[in-house]
Amino acid sequence: MTNTMMNESSVRLLPLEIVAEILSWLPVESILRFSCVCKSWYSLISHSQFINLHLSRSLKLNHGMLIFEQPRYEHGMLRLAPFSGDAISTYPLRIPLPFREDRVRMCHCDGLVFFTAAWANVCVLWNPLLRKQKSLTLPRFEGPGFPGSVILVDFGFGVDMVSGDHKIVRLVLYAEWYKGDYLKHNFWTSEVKVYSFGTNSWRRVPDLPFNDLKLCTPSIHVNGALHWLVCDRDSSESIRFVVAFDLANEEFHNLLVPSNLEHGSLSSLAVLDGCLCLCLNDNAKARQEVWLMKEYGVHDSWCRLLVFENCELPCRPLVLSKANAKVLVEQDSKKLFWYDYINEEIEKVMISDMPFAFQTTVSAGSLLLHDGDAVKAAQL
Repeated sequence: MTNTMMNESSVRLLPLEIVAEILSWLPVESILRFSCVCKSWYSLISHSQFINLHLSRSLKLNHGMLIFEQPRYEHGMLRLAPFSGDAISTYPLRIPLPFREDRVRMCHCDGLVFFTAAWANVCVLWNPLLRKQKSLTLPRFEGPGFPGSVILVDFGFGVDMVSGDHKIVRLVLYAEWYKGDYLKHNFWTSEVKVYSFGTNSWRRVPDLPFNDLKLCTPSIHVNGALHWLVCDRDSSESIRFVVAFDLANEEFHNLLVPSNLEHGSLSSLAVLDGCLCLCLNDNAKARQEVWLMKEYGVHDSWCRLLVFENCELPCRPLVLSKANAKVLVEQDSKKLFWYDYINEEIEKVMISDMPFAFQTTVSAGSLLLHDGDAVKAAQL
């Protein structure tokens, strides 16, 4: 009996339930290799039940990737860094995008990366580990006086935690039209549309519940909702609250920020270990703070997680390594470092061939979009 026949016989002796249990704990790259063992394993790995099981465990184990978005002039160029624990190593990847605009918007959820641009008529959903993609046509703008009246176009991508349906949200703000002119600095109207992968369709949903404040950050997905930081119309340093769009009931609601924040700080939102974070950049005091909402939606659960003194450059947390009591932090879109929050020590992360400036996204590795179209991405 040949070794091949012996291996195939051994494979058949393993119940598929045991195979699924073992494989579901592995990174995507390893699972893809095992999908070539035999037809039954390929069918198992391609099944939606296994894909969802693997995703749930990938999120728990921090089996994922850092995605470094290149500067605007490097259109479609990313660097991927699969990681497990503290190890980080990257490789470049250029992907084909069906639009050519300077400002490409990138969102992510469950191992899928969403790409589009403000004036593009299409968007792309991409699984970088599988090299699979799905293209969608964006709906028309319906606001008054388009395109001159548009103040803001932003997108969000996330998952409805009730149904498991992934959704895309496009939010557009239009300046109010009054007596032949735009009141660009007073009031505006909004247009919110949602695409459901379950129904394969776009639909209009209720507008933002205010029209005299501004959204001062791109959307962040956490806990089944998209979040924007809301500031006064004339100042990005005057934080009002966080507005959230629940992807299950498709309604907006507000989250209060910590009550003892100091004014005069530029702010942004982030996600760390599945929790919503508020990052404060106080240039006047050369101080950076990261606040974390331990229990989603509970105002009293906000806590000051990290403080960086004598630091003028904005910091954003990316990955929490609980085993080693460290946080991976991006600083000023140019540096990465591990911060030991027990001993208050910093360890620089040196990655070769990185661009001068980059935007880092953290995503789990997943098998979602297994049935998507193959992407002819070039690994350089």
